[in-house]
Amino acid sequence: METNEMNTAPASAPIPVKKMGKFRASYLLTVEGFELIKKDKHIFLFPLLSLLANLTFLVIFFVGYFLITGSFDPEKAERTSDFGYYGYIITFFFYLIGAFILAFFDAGLTLVVDARINGRSMTFEEGMDGAKAHIQKIFIWSLVSATVGIILKIISDKSKWVGKLVAALLHASWGIVTFFIVPALMLEEGKVSDAIKSSANTFKKTWGETIIINFSTGLFLGVLTLLTIIVFAIGIFVVAPFVPAVLVIPALILVAVLIGLFLLGLGIFSHAVDSVLRVVLFEYSKTGRLPDSFAPELILGMLKKQEAGK
Repeated sequence: METNEMNTAPASAPIPVKKMGKFRASYLLTVEGFELIKKDKHIFLFPLLSLLANLTFLVIFFVGYFLITGSFDPEKAERTSDFGYYGYIITFFFYLIGAFILAFFDAGLTLVVDARINGRSMTFEEGMDGAKAHIQKIFIWSLVSATVGIILKIISDKSKWVGKLVAALLHASWGIVTFFIVPALMLEEGKVSDAIKSSANTFKKTWGETIIINFSTGLFLGVLTLLTIIVFAIGIFVVAPFVPAVLVIPALILVAVLIGLFLLGLGIFSHAVDSVLRVVLFEYSKTGRLPDSFAPELILGMLKKQEAGK
């Protein structure tokens, strides 16, 4: 079993706030998250398996839709109102299974990251076993999430633009309230309702309104994605004149596959780092502990603490 020295932020010793631009902070947080993952590389298995499970579920869902309706029209499948209440029932189970898959694998990841924060090493199998031990809570949370989701969809479908706007705002608010739901479910005792309250209180107390902007790795990864696509595009224009006509289509297919694989890998990486950061921030808000790869001054520099540095 490995042990690491934890960074701790004593309440009586204010840590100097590090001021920097959002892009640099996004880059540094991404690097720090990746440094933690390097110690437990099997963390990448959780978002990978989550993606594969969701893709499998989507294939089964649309094949079933085709067998029932005799046609394949994804746009029509989205219009649940065309099928009356049966459409909403189907959509509810669609939300339920999707939420369960996502929460289940995130639960395993959460336990592995939390073990690392507390100086221990947990295997992938132990993380999965921990998630299975909490499967009842995960399922109940999935029911709550699917219920809220279908209610908001009904409001949106049955309303004009004002109702659709209200539904969108409620959906965003629900996302904020449950931002830390998986760490709260896994790392604290209590019912699902307690976990929702804990997630909401953590967000309100510690991060404030700009958490997603301040901590999202999207800025750095978005720029990286854009640069990669630009490089591919330039490469195509430079190499294209020298490619025989008979190889143009296969070459374009190859490029499309490479870009697709890159974006897929980047999505898995982004989800892993984002999930790691959520666990780290949740644990820090409760205990003041950080992994040794994280700089407390960077965290405090990005946190919207009510009295930080005052």
